[in-house]
Amino acid sequence: MPKLNIIGPPGSGKSTLARKLGKAIQISPTHLDALYFKPGWVETSKQELCEKVQQLILEKEDWIIEGNYTATWSMRFAEADLTVFLDLPRYTYFYRVLKRSLFSLGKVRPDSAPGCPERIDFSFYKYVLDYPKKRADILKRLAEIPDGKRIVLQSKLEIERFLIEYSETSN
Repeated sequence: MPKLNIIGPPGSGKSTLARKLGKAIQISPTHLDALYFKPGWVETSKQELCEKVQQLILEKEDWIIEGNYTATWSMRFAEADLTVFLDLPRYTYFYRVLKRSLFSLGKVRPDSAPGCPERIDFSFYKYVLDYPKKRADILKRLAEIPDGKRIVLQSKLEIERFLIEYSETSN
């Protein structure tokens, strides 16, 4: 049974890929934002999030987990059959974040926590713009994962091809 881990910057398509993969291989994805936030954008502690992720990993035979939350990476990287890093250009994912904020403003997205409507959040936009500063560390962490258990996708086309190929080989 597959255990998939999807990471990448906000707006890179993690949730979309998780949903599409989930539909193709019949596994409900877990969106870490939905585990991390409580209604009203109240954050859970890192310890509580790690406990939730650990429980999910131990209890489920197969899973798709998408999101960053580096505190959970060690356990996710260790248990995943495949870790997917969506490494798209900054202009692509920043544009998507802005578009999502404007078009979903005031609405709760399906991959968000209940009671957490989309909002204008300048500190979040700064985090998104600063994400490339983390890239070298992310690639270093990914290099620790054995070959065949990690993949880096750098374009929408690569993501689409991966989705098709993975879906076909998993069925």
